[in-house]
Amino acid sequence: MSYKGSKLMSSLAATGVLPNADIIFVGTGATAFTGTLPTNSMRIGQTTFVKRNVGATGAITLKGQSGKIQALNNTLGTTTTLAAAGSLGSNVQFIWNGTDLIRLLNG
Repeated sequence: MSYKGSKLMSSLAATGVLPNADIIFVGTGATAFTGTLPTNSMRIGQTTFVKRNVGATGAITLKGQSGKIQALNNTLGTTTTLAAAGSLGSNVQFIWNGTDLIRLLNG
């Protein structure tokens, strides 16, 4: 499956900077992964959709290169997590407001 502007990010290491893309697929198997969203190269109003690949069960932690990131409980902090949600995985979409990454949706 291919989407304009999308990139596939498969974890080969414990941490990494995610690509500046509209849709990012993250597949980590059972390995924990920390992904850094590239806020230094994002434009104000840009959205990024992060999708956990089916079958990925390792913990996924997301953070920004700068600013804070909104957690599932609507607080701003330095990191947030992407849950392993059943057989279909889970996803989250953020918008960069120039200061922080704000959640638009969770699935």
